[in-house]
Amino acid sequence: MVAFMFSRRRRSKIPGPVFVGGTGRSGTTIMASLLGEHSAYHLIPIEARFHTEAAGFVGLTAGKVTPEQFRESMLGHYFHRTVNNGSARGLHLAGVQRDTLESAVERYLKKYQSDSAAAGADLMSSIFDPLVEQSQAHSWVEMTPPNVEQAAQLQRMFPDSRLIHIVRDGRDVAVSVASKSWGPNDPFAALEWWGTRLRRAEKEPAQPGYVMLVGFEALMDSDREGQFNRICEFLEISPEESMRAFFNEKMTTERARIGRWRRNVPEADHDRFEQAYREVVEKLRADGISSVEVLTT
Repeated sequence: MVAFMFSRRRRSKIPGPVFVGGTGRSGTTIMASLLGEHSAYHLIPIEARFHTEAAGFVGLTAGKVTPEQFRESMLGHYFHRTVNNGSARGLHLAGVQRDTLESAVERYLKKYQSDSAAAGADLMSSIFDPLVEQSQAHSWVEMTPPNVEQAAQLQRMFPDSRLIHIVRDGRDVAVSVASKSWGPNDPFAALEWWGTRLRRAEKEPAQPGYVMLVGFEALMDSDREGQFNRICEFLEISPEESMRAFFNEKMTTERARIGRWRRNVPEADHDRFEQAYREVVEKLRADGISSVEVLTT
């Protein structure tokens, strides 16, 4: 068996973790799945979320969540929960063992006040490294959308990691979000939701070179080869046959449903919807939000 060096003791030339983020419905899942096809990476098949949400790291380190509440959330909500449609969610679906999680959480609670970044890295590594070892990969890919809002903290936790921020046309994001139960149910309100989350992603930026911006439309349609190669170069990996096959078969222009907003928004509202979108983008650009620069439509 190959000998592995994980994130707490990683050699050079061994890839660090990759975080994938963006607004909801922006393509984070398909991006992470593409990277998971590479032999270097094990895809964490669920959104971990505890490192980006108020009930997890964010609330605890801000003093808004007690250690007891954090422990309860980690061993309950984040490990195993049931959503409205009756399906299960949580870390158990990724193969995380409860006893492993319990031990990792207790270590974290003993260390987070003195060094929250090191404690957080130890917690995530303790949970995910065993899954990596089982898969005979070298590192992992995690795909929680708000990763982009925690980029600076993730970089502090894992200096050898990288983050890919995928940005999708806000009109298509908005109509997709409006069809879900967890966001604004009106496409016009969802446009504002999209813009707000792009702002949050740059509120506390990471150091230069840590985040790569990828335009969903460019990747899926207008610059497929260029974007595919940019991603590999950014992560310093060589394209592999399985990764290429996934890209060609699963990440097609047809599957991307680019411009879906035209079918979901009543034709009578097209002009008003486009104007609302342009206004959101112009405000973001005027405020120096760099992510809009990768938009191609």
